[in-house]
Amino acid sequence: MRFITSKTSLALVLGPIRNKSLELEAGVGPDGGVSVGAKFDSRGDHAGVRCWLDVWRVYFGATLHDTRHWNYEKNRFYEPGEEQQFTGYPHE
Repeated sequence: MRFITSKTSLALVLGPIRNKSLELEAGVGPDGGVSVGAKFDSRGDHAGVRCWLDVWRVYFGATLHDTRHWNYEKNRFYEPGEEQQFTGYPHE
């Protein structure tokens, strides 16, 4: 469990447990108005479900996702040890 903070938001991250993570967040956004939504992805990096509520610049969100990355060539998640390690950007 860890907290992530910025000037405009706070998030509580629980996990990962068996490649799953739950993130709860709240903060202040730039827009006014009301927005409610949900999104579900079964493939791709960090696939899962995200729900949010944005009311007059205050937003709340919850995300339950898979922490693994997606192998687009094999159309599945990377197996342990299979994913290439990031070694830095070429210009560095």
